[in-house]
Amino acid sequence: KLIEEQRDVPNVRRIAYLIFDWTNVYGTDFSGLSVFQDIVNLLRKERVMVVFTGVGEKIMQLMLREELLQSITGVYDTLDFGVEWVEEQLLEWAFLVRSRWLEFRPLVKLHEVAKNKAKHDALEEVLSDIGFSHELWKYITRLGLKKGETLVRPGERATSMYIVQQGKVSAYFVDEMGRNRKVCSYTRGAYINECALFTTAEQRLKVVAESP
Repeated sequence: KLIEEQRDVPNVRRIAYLIFDWTNVYGTDFSGLSVFQDIVNLLRKERVMVVFTGVGEKIMQLMLREELLQSITGVYDTLDFGVEWVEEQLLEWAFLVRSRWLEFRPLVKLHEVAKNKAKHDALEEVLSDIGFSHELWKYITRLGLKKGETLVRPGERATSMYIVQQGKVSAYFVDEMGRNRKVCSYTRGAYINECALFTTAEQRLKVVAESP
């Protein structure tokens, strides 16, 4: 049930770590470990890191024999140690996200300036004066859309950020009946999917070109 519920939750809010505390478990058998192996395999498919804590010596030997420990992320003596490890992973992730944002922030500021200027190419204006522009150009591709073409579809992973050079695109919420409800529109200079720089969350809106 937990796994099914997580599939409907955006990536940034999904469970990433799960701790199983064995402190008060004094015995188990092959069938019990087999059930845990199935659970761990399901969690790994959903990219959930599994940690065991407080595993007794006898159960540890059984886990090693059944190769259960090879499927999990780590084993710690106590629940406190397991929680501390998870906290360290979260802090490292937060530091990584912040460092990426600090790199991206100057680009956002320059983009806002460029958006208000009638330059022939907003993207070139944004990138022309920043120190790592030559690095960014390696990852930039120009994409042309015809009227009615879809840029982003609900349910797809956010893998690219877009900057509108010309024309107009609109974002729609698609309800359960398949009806499109317009949320907003983007014109020259607007950026779309900036979250793709930090995460691969599922798209919630449909983005369609209103003009070339």
